[in-house]
Amino acid sequence: MVILKKYTSTEINELSNLNLSKGKIIYDSTTNQLRFNNSSNFNNVLVSKDLSNNLSDINILSANTLNISTLNTFNNLGINTSARDYGLEINHPTGNCLRLTYNDTNGNPNIRCDFQMSSNGSLTLLPTGNNPTIMMGANISGHSLSLTKQNASNNTVDIMLNLTGLPSSASQNGIGTGIEFGVVNNTYTIFTLGTFEAYSTNITNDSETGAFRWRLANNGSFNTAATLLSNGNLSVTSLTQTSDIRLKENIQDLNINFSKNKILQLDPKIYNFKNDNKECYGFIAQDVKKILPNIIEIINHDIYDDLHNINYISLIPHLVNCIKDLYAKLN
Repeated sequence: MVILKKYTSTEINELSNLNLSKGKIIYDSTTNQLRFNNSSNFNNVLVSKDLSNNLSDINILSANTLNISTLNTFNNLGINTSARDYGLEINHPTGNCLRLTYNDTNGNPNIRCDFQMSSNGSLTLLPTGNNPTIMMGANISGHSLSLTKQNASNNTVDIMLNLTGLPSSASQNGIGTGIEFGVVNNTYTIFTLGTFEAYSTNITNDSETGAFRWRLANNGSFNTAATLLSNGNLSVTSLTQTSDIRLKENIQDLNINFSKNKILQLDPKIYNFKNDNKECYGFIAQDVKKILPNIIEIINHDIYDDLHNINYISLIPHLVNCIKDLYAKLN
């Protein structure tokens, strides 16, 4: 058993003026601290207790390393902070809060991951190593990654995830970024099931243009299934519409005379879109709306909140009726 004599803070300050040998442990009754030292000021390590005599703080004032095998705390633990609101709270004046290293013994790790906080609250993970990745895993019923963000205006789209591709030297047309989807095959080998890619078609400053590309695994190969250009042009092998009778009701024959009347009122046009000089052929949606309002879809757009679109597929039944009527008259 070791019994420590109580000293007040004033008495300890007086002791610091004495020529004492190194390696003292003193109990400060004024601050309720155990004060360890290997010099004359008794302030190298301070172990503090709260009013209930529970360990509340360990302050290292002149040492570089603290080695602890096991640390059990009943309250929140803080590093470089006294305002501890969570189980573990790490503070750093420039935001370099945490570094995880792999097999590092000399303080100069080649394989590491740094957690950095910015002044606006952004968190940056910086892995360093040979082709490092950040992986997240979950059990069968869980989500590997879930992002939640409060929408300030309640009626706009929040960008929840940002992916930025950096060039190895100078950017060229075609540089982009994307998401890869992988699964395990019947031999438990991971293969790429598909990718969703955004790539550049023009990297000129103030004229940047992008496109989307979907690639999917197909019979052991990897093919581009669809491409969406910035002018709205979607390129696919084919498009199909749901037409299963089990999803329909109130089915009736479309009257041929009704179809002829509507088709003959349509006025085809030649035009080009304002963001593309390519010549196009079609109809004006606002004109078609007066004739066949049911094939017009109105959506909220970047420029207009009532952008008019034509469902051209819905014109086919009317055209078929017109062909059938013409065929009947010719025969």
